[in-house]
Amino acid sequence: LLGHDSEEISSDHDAIARWRELYGSDSPDEAFGWQNIGAALQRTGKRDEALAAFRAAARIREVRLGNSALTASSLTAVATVLNEQGKWSEALAIYDRTLQIDRAVLPAGDIQLAPILINRANTLKNLERLDEAAQNYDDALALYEHAGARGMNVAVTLYNRGDLAGQRGRCDDALRDHEHAAALFEELRGPQTGLLIYPLVGEAGCLLRTGRAAAAIPRLQRALALPTRPGDAFQVARARAYLGRALVDTGRDRAGGVAMVRAARSAVAADAEGAAVLR
Repeated sequence: LLGHDSEEISSDHDAIARWRELYGSDSPDEAFGWQNIGAALQRTGKRDEALAAFRAAARIREVRLGNSALTASSLTAVATVLNEQGKWSEALAIYDRTLQIDRAVLPAGDIQLAPILINRANTLKNLERLDEAAQNYDDALALYEHAGARGMNVAVTLYNRGDLAGQRGRCDDALRDHEHAAALFEELRGPQTGLLIYPLVGEAGCLLRTGRAAAAIPRLQRALALPTRPGDAFQVARARAYLGRALVDTGRDRAGGVAMVRAARSAVAADAEGAAVLR
């Protein structure tokens, strides 16, 4: 994958050089090259470089295309990287502008508005503006429901809304969304998909908070048996911390549970979203 991305980046730089020879600097074609380079850099974890590439694409499109869907796409990419860097206030300002552009150029109720609402909600959640975040998730899911959609974006949004409900202490709502998300992930990707770690850990967190530690244990054991990717490290750490707590709360293995929580703490703390879990 890394080799493929390197080849793609090199090819796009060559294409940008050719477009500059043909059309001069900052043509709309050049913006496509920067957008592709940004996506490849983001996949390889080079966030600062990805941000610079996405900003180059956005700058060109703003000048050449104005408030267009392509401009909104580049701005969304910029905000996504800022989110990954924990620069949530800066990301939110860009999502607000992107949403304004998309609402102006897309038909009312267009399903393409949903991903922007979801991204904005994720940012608001990190800023602890929880009521606004919940409204954005509701609005996105309403668009999907109206369109009859049942894809991955729906499952991810249900998980995110459930996670937010858990943060707000609304565990009945959270458990309902997590169960729905898990069922949809299984339907779409099968019972061994690593994506299941997200709703399973979300369910377990709420079960622990409502005094049902014994019910949390099988969910966490299943979550930790799933194949995961490096990007899931926070959820894996969260699962281990919760399992440790459940083992303590149920009295099944107090010493082992405390050790598991302590071992997970540094990985939880390393994530931008870890503060709420640490609390």
